[in-house]
Amino acid sequence: MHETTVRDWNDAAIDPGAFPEIDLPEGVVTAILIQTIWGKAQNLFSCFMMEDRTRQRFRLETFRDKDYAPDENGPSLRYAQPGERYRLTIGRSVEGRPTFLKAERIDG
Repeated sequence: MHETTVRDWNDAAIDPGAFPEIDLPEGVVTAILIQTIWGKAQNLFSCFMMEDRTRQRFRLETFRDKDYAPDENGPSLRYAQPGERYRLTIGRSVEGRPTFLKAERIDG
């Protein structure tokens, strides 16, 4: 599978600042993957846009120790392609930050 992840924030075709780590509500959202970007500490940022009327942009983080997959279940996002649709489950860390629990790719 072809990797489309960009090397760092400076190489991204998008403005990563337009995809903040926002206070996402806990639960399930449907979103489109826009871009994946390598971080500096063996992490991968996945930039999404919600598929609802808000079209809210946000980013979630995955890590090497989980093969760049969500914490509980889902595919590695290392080879995810821009434009793919996902059903994402968002949780909360002990610090209150959004956590990326699950991802399920939606075909079509």
